[in-house]
Amino acid sequence: MSTQVISTMSRPMTASLLVFSWACRIVAAIILLQTLFFKFTAAPESVYIFTKLGTLIHTYIPFASIRGVEVSGRIGSGIVELIAAVLLLTPRFVWAGAILAMAATGGAIVSHLTFLGIEVQGDKGLLFFLAITVLVTSIIALFLHRMQIPVFGRKFCGAHYRHVLDHFLRLAEGIRTGQVNYDQRRRNPQVESSVTCARLVTEVLIDEFGGLSREVLQRECAVTYSVGYGETEAEAVRSNLAREVMFCVGHAIHHYAILRLLCAGVGVKLSYEFGIAPSTLKHLETETAERA
Repeated sequence: MSTQVISTMSRPMTASLLVFSWACRIVAAIILLQTLFFKFTAAPESVYIFTKLGTLIHTYIPFASIRGVEVSGRIGSGIVELIAAVLLLTPRFVWAGAILAMAATGGAIVSHLTFLGIEVQGDKGLLFFLAITVLVTSIIALFLHRMQIPVFGRKFCGAHYRHVLDHFLRLAEGIRTGQVNYDQRRRNPQVESSVTCARLVTEVLIDEFGGLSREVLQRECAVTYSVGYGETEAEAVRSNLAREVMFCVGHAIHHYAILRLLCAGVGVKLSYEFGIAPSTLKHLETETAERA
């Protein structure tokens, strides 16, 4: 087991990057929030913009009324921008706020470049510039908080790491009972989502397995592990604790290899040997020595 993945999941942002993140998010939120007054009070500028949008849509979809599109588009976009601003200022959900803000301003930018024009009612391109500003600051915020994204970030990493710990936890139970049932993994969501919880479980397991004697490792045990997709129950097979420790370590290394790819995808560097089997490392060292 290794605590590197936990360090990756909990790695704090540097002070300078944190200040930069807040600056970008505050700028984007202020711009988004200040537009709400105009949209929710039906200011002439907002009515003009969404009437133009309604006219365009009515041209291609005749049953869509211009007035209906104007009202729903103006109020709907205002609600989206309000939610985006709130999420941008909420540390846990910066990624979601950034994506919403990018979607909202992306649509505004496309509108300016197509049917609205860069300048709207003599504003000298101010609205277009504000939309660009929100888009850029939101992209920066999303990049800085990319590890929050469930698909790429700690939740996905946490699922792999929790799975690894589950196997060691079942083996630890088997050391005490002589019965190792990998099918009865706990799948505790807290281990998956909480860095503190995952670290605690890891440290307990390191202490427990680090203190095992050769005599304990040579004990026999019965192992249950489903490998088929039929309805029949898995039968226990004979093994010993040393072999099961080897299995759990090899299983962990393969999941670490996946974690290595996930971390590389978001720019997080891990140590060279992370996720590489010891035999592979020795093979690579031998090849390097032979080429030298």
